Amino acid sequence: MCNELIILEQSPHGYLAHCSGCGGFTLAFGTAMVTVFEEYLKHIYDLVDNQLKTHKNRVCPNAKAFLFNVSEVQNLKLVLTYTEMVNLQKLLDHGLILLEAQQILDDASN
Repeated sequence: MCNELIILEQSPHGYLAHCSGCGGFTLAFGTAMVTVFEEYLKHIYDLVDNQLKTHKNRVCPNAKAFLFNVSEVQNLKLVLTYTEMVNLQKLLDHGLILLEAQQILDDASN
């Protein structure tokens, strides 16, 4: 269990936090929460981004039309509306940008 999580991004819909000790990320969105490592977090972002690009304006914003794995455990899935997918994409996008900026600053100070 992580002792100290650094919040990278938060919104009314959830948050993305990073543990510098283990390198894991905690993604809380709606009523779901999962801990993953950076590679899988980027995989989740790619899934969300690709589905939004593919289905832009083709689904009812309030229909639970998106289903995807949110962890490496195959039986844990999120079922989201188009609007929720947009909110998740924003949360991940902002959090990953802040992580990249932090990594650049850490590299520059070393």
